[in-house]
Amino acid sequence: MAGYARKSKVVISKELENEQAIPSALNNVKQKIDSYITNTQKSQATHWHQNDEAWLRDLRHDYFHFSARYSTGHTPRYNRGKRARLTIDG
Repeated sequence: MAGYARKSKVVISKELENEQAIPSALNNVKQKIDSYITNTQKSQATHWHQNDEAWLRDLRHDYFHFSARYSTGHTPRYNRGKRARLTIDG
């Protein structure tokens, strides 16, 4: 993502310049995101709310800290501006 920011003349602080290798398990995700960036004129948050995309559900489940199914009751929770996890007994 930093590469796209640099092309748009966005200044990135030195602390964030450290490029990390993308795990090979995420190659498909990188291809999807690169294609989206190339082919989308106006990005919208709702473009990423699809629950029928298996790759997106897997990404949410394996790498993000919220439900793989993005919908009411399953969105990230915040407490005083910080992410908070809801632990459900069971």
